[in-house]
Amino acid sequence: MDNIVEILLKIYEPISPKHFDKNEWWIISLFFFIGFIVFYLHKKSRLVTTSELLLIFFLNIYLASLGDYILAMDPVDLYDTVDLNSGELFDIPLHMIIYPGTIYIALHFYLLIRPKKSYYIVFWALLLTFLDWISTHFFHLYTYKGWNLRYSFLVYLVIMTVNLLLLTRVRKSFSKFR
Repeated sequence: MDNIVEILLKIYEPISPKHFDKNEWWIISLFFFIGFIVFYLHKKSRLVTTSELLLIFFLNIYLASLGDYILAMDPVDLYDTVDLNSGELFDIPLHMIIYPGTIYIALHFYLLIRPKKSYYIVFWALLLTFLDWISTHFFHLYTYKGWNLRYSFLVYLVIMTVNLLLLTRVRKSFSKFR
Protein backbone atom coordinates (compact mmCIF):
# COMPACT_ATOMS: atom_id res chain seq x y z
CA MET A 1 0.00 0.00 0.00
CA ASP A 2 2.87 2.39 0.79
CA ASN A 3 4.25 1.66 -2.65
CA ILE A 4 1.02 2.81 -4.30
CA VAL A 5 0.99 6.02 -2.26
CA GLU A 6 4.60 6.73 -3.24
CA ILE A 7 3.79 6.16 -6.92
CA LEU A 8 0.75 8.45 -6.72
CA LEU A 9 2.79 11.15 -4.99
CA LYS A 10 5.47 10.91 -7.69
CA ILE A 11 2.75 11.45 -10.29
CA TYR A 12 0.99 14.24 -8.39
CA GLU A 13 3.96 16.34 -7.26
CA PRO A 14 5.15 17.58 -10.68
CA ILE A 15 1.61 18.56 -11.75
CA SER A 16 0.33 19.97 -8.47
CA PRO A 17 -0.10 23.75 -8.14
CA LYS A 18 2.75 25.70 -6.52
CA HIS A 19 0.18 27.54 -4.41
CA PHE A 20 -3.55 27.00 -4.27
CA ASP A 21 -4.65 30.56 -4.93
CA LYS A 22 -7.10 32.66 -6.93
CA ASN A 23 -6.23 31.17 -10.33
CA GLU A 24 -7.22 27.69 -9.11
CA TRP A 25 -10.43 29.09 -7.59
CA TRP A 26 -11.15 30.87 -10.88
CA ILE A 27 -10.75 27.58 -12.77
CA ILE A 28 -12.99 25.75 -10.30
CA SER A 29 -15.64 28.49 -10.63
CA LEU A 30 -15.49 28.43 -14.42
CA PHE A 31 -15.55 24.62 -14.44
CA PHE A 32 -18.83 24.49 -12.52
CA PHE A 33 -20.39 27.55 -14.20
CA ILE A 34 -19.62 26.49 -17.78
CA GLY A 35 -20.26 22.82 -16.99
CA PHE A 36 -23.70 23.72 -15.62
CA ILE A 37 -24.57 25.89 -18.64
CA VAL A 38 -23.50 23.17 -21.09
CA PHE A 39 -25.47 20.53 -19.19
CA TYR A 40 -28.54 22.78 -18.92
CA LEU A 41 -28.53 23.86 -22.57
CA HIS A 42 -28.01 20.34 -23.83
CA LYS A 43 -30.67 18.87 -21.56
CA LYS A 44 -33.27 21.60 -22.15
CA SER A 45 -33.15 22.43 -25.84
CA ARG A 46 -31.16 19.83 -27.76
CA LEU A 47 -30.31 22.32 -30.51
CA VAL A 48 -26.96 20.55 -30.69
CA THR A 49 -27.16 16.76 -30.89
CA THR A 50 -25.12 14.58 -28.57
CA SER A 51 -22.85 13.50 -31.43
CA GLU A 52 -22.30 17.17 -32.37
CA LEU A 53 -21.56 17.97 -28.72
CA LEU A 54 -18.96 15.18 -28.63
CA LEU A 55 -17.44 16.39 -31.89
CA ILE A 56 -17.21 19.95 -30.55
CA PHE A 57 -15.67 18.80 -27.28
CA PHE A 58 -13.14 16.38 -28.80
CA LEU A 59 -12.10 18.85 -31.49
CA ASN A 60 -11.59 21.69 -29.01
CA ILE A 61 -9.84 19.52 -26.44
CA TYR A 62 -7.44 18.57 -29.23
CA LEU A 63 -7.00 22.17 -30.44
CA ALA A 64 -6.45 23.54 -26.92
CA SER A 65 -3.97 20.81 -26.02
CA LEU A 66 -2.09 21.11 -29.30
CA GLY A 67 -2.08 24.91 -29.14
CA ASP A 68 -0.79 24.97 -25.58
CA TYR A 69 1.80 22.31 -26.38
CA ILE A 70 3.14 24.25 -29.38
CA LEU A 71 2.83 27.81 -28.06
CA ALA A 72 3.50 27.40 -24.33
CA MET A 73 6.35 24.88 -24.39
CA ASP A 74 9.95 25.13 -25.57
CA PRO A 75 11.17 26.24 -28.05
CA VAL A 76 8.34 28.77 -28.63
CA ASP A 77 7.32 29.29 -24.94
CA LEU A 78 5.09 32.36 -25.36
CA TYR A 79 3.08 31.93 -22.15
CA ASP A 80 2.47 29.80 -19.06
CA THR A 81 -0.91 28.68 -17.78
CA VAL A 82 -1.78 28.56 -14.11
CA ASP A 83 1.41 28.24 -11.99
CA LEU A 84 3.80 26.08 -13.98
CA ASN A 85 5.44 26.38 -17.37
CA SER A 86 4.92 22.73 -18.26
CA GLY A 87 1.29 22.06 -17.44
CA GLU A 88 -0.36 21.15 -14.19
CA LEU A 89 -3.41 19.47 -12.75
CA PHE A 90 -5.65 22.50 -13.28
CA ASP A 91 -4.93 22.52 -17.01
CA ILE A 92 -7.15 19.44 -17.23
CA PRO A 93 -10.46 21.21 -16.46
CA LEU A 94 -9.37 24.09 -18.70
CA HIS A 95 -8.83 21.74 -21.64
CA MET A 96 -11.64 19.27 -20.93
CA ILE A 97 -14.57 21.51 -19.94
CA ILE A 98 -13.86 25.25 -19.97
CA TYR A 99 -12.38 25.72 -23.45
CA PRO A 100 -14.70 23.33 -25.34
CA GLY A 101 -17.66 24.31 -23.16
CA THR A 102 -17.45 27.97 -24.16
CA ILE A 103 -17.32 26.99 -27.83
CA TYR A 104 -20.35 24.72 -27.34
CA ILE A 105 -22.25 27.62 -25.76
CA ALA A 106 -21.32 29.87 -28.70
CA LEU A 107 -22.46 27.28 -31.24
CA HIS A 108 -25.68 26.62 -29.33
CA PHE A 109 -26.63 30.29 -29.47
CA TYR A 110 -25.58 30.50 -33.10
CA LEU A 111 -28.12 27.78 -33.91
CA LEU A 112 -30.72 29.52 -31.76
CA ILE A 113 -30.51 33.03 -33.24
CA ARG A 114 -28.90 32.37 -36.67
CA PRO A 115 -26.94 35.63 -36.98
CA LYS A 116 -24.64 36.55 -39.84
CA LYS A 117 -21.61 34.24 -39.45
CA SER A 118 -18.88 36.84 -39.84
CA TYR A 119 -20.36 39.16 -37.18
CA TYR A 120 -20.95 36.26 -34.83
CA ILE A 121 -17.38 35.00 -35.21
CA VAL A 122 -15.97 38.46 -34.48
CA PHE A 123 -18.33 38.91 -31.51
CA TRP A 124 -17.25 35.62 -29.92
CA ALA A 125 -13.57 36.23 -30.67
CA LEU A 126 -13.87 39.57 -28.85
CA LEU A 127 -15.80 38.01 -25.96
CA LEU A 128 -13.28 35.17 -25.55
CA THR A 129 -10.40 37.63 -25.73
CA PHE A 130 -12.09 39.70 -23.02
CA LEU A 131 -12.42 36.57 -20.88
CA ASP A 132 -8.70 35.94 -21.43
CA TRP A 133 -8.01 39.49 -20.27
CA ILE A 134 -10.09 38.96 -17.11
CA SER A 135 -8.38 35.62 -16.46
CA THR A 136 -4.94 37.18 -16.92
CA HIS A 137 -5.34 40.51 -15.13
CA PHE A 138 -7.54 39.53 -12.20
CA PHE A 139 -6.73 35.85 -11.67
CA HIS A 140 -3.20 35.46 -13.13
CA LEU A 141 -4.30 32.40 -15.08
CA TYR A 142 -1.80 33.15 -17.84
CA THR A 143 1.70 34.58 -17.66
CA TYR A 144 2.60 36.12 -21.01
CA LYS A 145 6.23 35.88 -22.12
CA GLY A 146 5.85 37.08 -25.69
CA TRP A 147 2.14 36.53 -26.16
CA ASN A 148 -0.44 39.30 -26.15
CA LEU A 149 -4.19 39.55 -26.43
CA ARG A 150 -4.08 40.47 -30.13
CA TYR A 151 -2.78 36.96 -30.79
CA SER A 152 -5.60 35.54 -28.67
CA PHE A 153 -8.12 37.45 -30.76
CA LEU A 154 -6.65 36.05 -33.99
CA VAL A 155 -6.60 32.52 -32.59
CA TYR A 156 -10.22 32.84 -31.48
CA LEU A 157 -11.21 34.07 -34.93
CA VAL A 158 -9.72 30.89 -36.40
CA ILE A 159 -11.18 28.63 -33.69
CA MET A 160 -14.69 30.05 -34.06
CA THR A 161 -14.49 29.90 -37.85
CA VAL A 162 -13.35 26.26 -37.83
CA ASN A 163 -16.04 25.28 -35.34
CA LEU A 164 -18.86 27.08 -37.15
CA LEU A 165 -17.83 25.73 -40.54
CA LEU A 166 -17.49 22.21 -39.17
CA LEU A 167 -20.86 22.32 -37.44
CA THR A 168 -22.68 23.64 -40.51
CA ARG A 169 -20.87 21.11 -42.73
CA VAL A 170 -21.73 18.20 -40.44
CA ARG A 171 -25.36 19.30 -40.23
CA LYS A 172 -25.56 19.64 -43.99
CA SER A 173 -24.03 16.18 -44.52
CA PHE A 174 -26.30 14.47 -42.01
CA SER A 175 -29.44 16.22 -43.26
CA LYS A 176 -29.14 14.12 -46.42
CA PHE A 177 -29.64 10.97 -44.34
CA ARG A 178 -32.68 12.14 -42.38
